[in-house]
Amino acid sequence: MEITKTIELYGTVQEVIEKVRSALQMQQFGIISYVNVSEKIEEKTGNHLEPYVILGACNPMLSYQAIQSDERIGILLPCNVVIIQIAHDRCRVLFSNPIPLMNVDPFNNNETIQTVAKQAYEKLILAAEILEEE
Repeated sequence: MEITKTIELYGTVQEVIEKVRSALQMQQFGIISYVNVSEKIEEKTGNHLEPYVILGACNPMLSYQAIQSDERIGILLPCNVVIIQIAHDRCRVLFSNPIPLMNVDPFNNNETIQTVAKQAYEKLILAAEILEEE
């Protein structure tokens, strides 16, 4: 099972971030973290990296269910979406697949967490499909 659903979109990183944010909102996800990896790498090491941004996406109801089931699940939250600039006007977008990520001990035998992972992935796939249709 793949750990990501990958698509490519036209636009700058900032334009693609806004498109992704909108598609995620349609699936009841909000962005709770924003990490500009390329900026931090350049700042801390002086090395250049093409724009690379990680968005931490959270569906509050699904997160609540998972945390209520096992508080340790926070180590695997939120669902990450990575946006990488691959050309001047094109980005690759990687949606994490929480199913294999949450299929580790001790979560692999927790029915609630497995159900939440499946629901989260279905919603992330729907967001990706919305973006592909644009």
